[in-house]
Amino acid sequence: MDLGFAESCPQIWRLYSQYFPSKLGGAPAWLSFDCLPGYEELKCHGCQTTSKFLLQLYSPGSEEEDDCDETVSQTFHRSLFMFVCAKESCNSRAIKCFRSQLPRTNPYYSYKPPNYDTFDPSFSPKRPLSGKVCHVCSCKATKLCGECKLYSYCSKAHQALHWKTDHKNKCANPPQGSDDTLGSYFFKEYEIVMDVEDISDRKPKSEEEALAEYKRYLAQKSEGKRESSSDWEAAGEVQVADKMFMAFRERIADNPDQIVRYEKGGKPLLVSDEGKPPLDIPACNSCGGEREFEFQVMSQCLSYLNVDTSVNSLDWGTLIIYTCKKSCQIQGYAPEYVWKQDFSNKDLVAGK
Repeated sequence: MDLGFAESCPQIWRLYSQYFPSKLGGAPAWLSFDCLPGYEELKCHGCQTTSKFLLQLYSPGSEEEDDCDETVSQTFHRSLFMFVCAKESCNSRAIKCFRSQLPRTNPYYSYKPPNYDTFDPSFSPKRPLSGKVCHVCSCKATKLCGECKLYSYCSKAHQALHWKTDHKNKCANPPQGSDDTLGSYFFKEYEIVMDVEDISDRKPKSEEEALAEYKRYLAQKSEGKRESSSDWEAAGEVQVADKMFMAFRERIADNPDQIVRYEKGGKPLLVSDEGKPPLDIPACNSCGGEREFEFQVMSQCLSYLNVDTSVNSLDWGTLIIYTCKKSCQIQGYAPEYVWKQDFSNKDLVAGK
């Protein structure tokens, strides 16, 4: 199992597309520049807004997927992109994941690997001349400012957002050479650094230790105003109701800052006995083949997003992503399956 941690990246160029990054927040560093997802693919069916870019993981294919022949491998480069609806008043909370992959010889990137020690402009991807991206969210754009004709948008909502934020004062005479970006739209950007999980020296906790840790956890959630601890405070003598949650807490105890757990073909770490993923994961939309677990996004990720902590804020216990087992050949971006599991509402019950 590999763990992902969010770290500041002073060398911001390392998060550009040509360096095949894994990152949290900021604008998506697209892998393929054909058939980008746009408003129709990214819209939340609850509030109809475009989902916001959350993170991406660079996860090139395995030997089994492509017979270890890099000259024909369709997954020599492979990235997964996640988007979430961050609108506070939305009850649907769209969460989406897309897979993109390319052979080593492709229209955009050099056959040679980039130098990760220094920025080289010559490695910039060769973007197609056709295909605009939204000035607000960097996804596929289908609309254009009718006045200056300089800025493109994925939807009327993002065109209106740009207009209200800045463009109405500059549309008639836009500044030359300025990209006029809306950086504040995105979540704060971090590099995701992967490391191998080591559980060889872990000792199981006693029930007393587990319960004490659990109380501390609830108290911390109360301080963050994400969930009240009044239930267990009023219960008097209590016992753990959700042993799976306690196993979850024990497993992540050595690395509480992990935001991603990655193990293609492995098993997810569930946060509760409730709300488990279905036994029959839907088949791949592209080939009809079987999907398998690939990675999950932990709730600790939320602490890096600076989201509101009200009752209706963005929240989850874990996001579990299942992808096509064969990483079937695709063009552009293929949707994959996301299961959202929340923490149980019956974490503790009164003792008998």
